[in-house]
Amino acid sequence: MVMRRGYQGATCEQKVDPCASSPCHNNGTCYAQGPGPLGFGCSCTAGFTGPTCAQLVDFCALNPCAHGVCRSVGNSYRCLCVPGYHGLYCEEEYNECLSAPCQNYATCRDLINAYECVCTPQFEGRHCEIYKDPCVDIRCQNGGRCESSGLNTSCACPPGSVGEHRCPGGITE
Repeated sequence: MVMRRGYQGATCEQKVDPCASSPCHNNGTCYAQGPGPLGFGCSCTAGFTGPTCAQLVDFCALNPCAHGVCRSVGNSYRCLCVPGYHGLYCEEEYNECLSAPCQNYATCRDLINAYECVCTPQFEGRHCEIYKDPCVDIRCQNGGRCESSGLNTSCACPPGSVGEHRCPGGITE
């Protein structure tokens, strides 16, 4: 007597349950599957793959992290972002200008993991916090003193001084 595939017993009266031996691993669900080579298939839980759900899925194989390094964690993964980026896939760049680091009406330029302050002409420093006194390099002569208005400078000459800009001449009688 020739036994029909999928049956057993002396007279082929018992149908074989291919899932009776619980062939699916890692909480996979077994289902009978036609005349295939195994006679069953497995529906795998998240994180597992293979004909019997015995292999861990390599989530990092597809390089899901835009600006970071992928690390497998159990049956999932995690992106470790490079400085300046965040988000589930390290896809979002931090905007360092949101904290308003620039002073004195400077313009903030967002860079990757950095920022740059573009100062107005009368300020300098990393945050444009230093006032550039236009009189620093002006030397008024004969007791004159430098006065500034914005970026414009002039020398206030003592009475009797000759000259207009730096009080260069002597005192007239």
